[in-house]
Amino acid sequence: MGHEYPQEVNWISTWIDVFTAHSICLSLIVCFVALLFQSKRWPAKQSNVWAWALAIPGALITVSLTTGPLDPDTERAAFPFFASYTAAIWLSGLTGMWMTHRRLKSDNKASGCGIAFLCGLLAIFGFFFVLTPMVVCPPEGFRRSQCKSNLKQIAIALHNFHDVHGHLPATGAGEPPVSWRIHALPYLDNPDLFETYDQTLAWNSDKNELIAKQRIEQLTCPSTRTTKDTLDRWYTHYAMVSGQKTIGDRQNPRSFSDFTDGTSNTLAVVEAAGLNIVWTEPRDSEVSDGNLGINLTGPTPTESPALISAWHRGGGHVLMADGAARFLRHNIDPKVLKALTTVDGDDSIESWDAR
Repeated sequence: MGHEYPQEVNWISTWIDVFTAHSICLSLIVCFVALLFQSKRWPAKQSNVWAWALAIPGALITVSLTTGPLDPDTERAAFPFFASYTAAIWLSGLTGMWMTHRRLKSDNKASGCGIAFLCGLLAIFGFFFVLTPMVVCPPEGFRRSQCKSNLKQIAIALHNFHDVHGHLPATGAGEPPVSWRIHALPYLDNPDLFETYDQTLAWNSDKNELIAKQRIEQLTCPSTRTTKDTLDRWYTHYAMVSGQKTIGDRQNPRSFSDFTDGTSNTLAVVEAAGLNIVWTEPRDSEVSDGNLGINLTGPTPTESPALISAWHRGGGHVLMADGAARFLRHNIDPKVLKALTTVDGDDSIESWDAR
């Protein structure tokens, strides 16, 4: 959402951000190279060593912060450039420190050599702890991986629930209805919270609302910008597919023996950030002819009526009934998406775009 609802991108703003980021990084490199030549004429003082020691981590932090505002797609495209920038800054910085170290050594200043050695270690640690998260795993890539990991943990919880009870948790069973997310709490490392929830009261009662203000890590997508409602209740960014012939059909609790279409071809849980569902609320992503899509435009930038809605550009994550987490592209055929929602629809799914 935000950048997904609507799908259009403000390319002028995007390229201004890219130009600014490249300019900052190139300027840092030019300054570091200039300092290399200037340091030859500098007095060999220990302050020169400390200047380099502070400059290297500072420059790396600057590069890391510069790439933060970039659009996820642009960020991935620019990743090789920024990796090269940071490597150049690191190498030129260490070269400058080595030159200073040699100068101090030639002047027989043993204490200066020791400080140069320690500052060199500082620069190396600064490289690994400040730069490595950006180089090894770009921010949006990390967030997507964490989102997929959340779905896999939900899959384990659902399968463990099925092993114990012989069926999957219903989307809103009982009177008053109780969300499947409440029943899954013991299998999401929150048994105490499950015991605290009063199933004889409505989900938005005063007592149960206190639980809604507790954050459940596995139900929160790190890419999502809307995390709470105006009452400080946490949203869930994952919802079970509900409706006729789906895993969340409220007529009867489903067991895996009902999945005649195959568990690998049936959607169980999807990203539904655009529905703004409080995690204790017995509401999920219900299938209808009007919402068969991914990241459909909603009434506000943080809302989407789509069956699947996420803050990831190009699509959203889904959890199949067999426990596999996949990424569906936003241009998936609505007929294929409809077929994926049914557990026993005898649908023919020849191919579908997923990663």
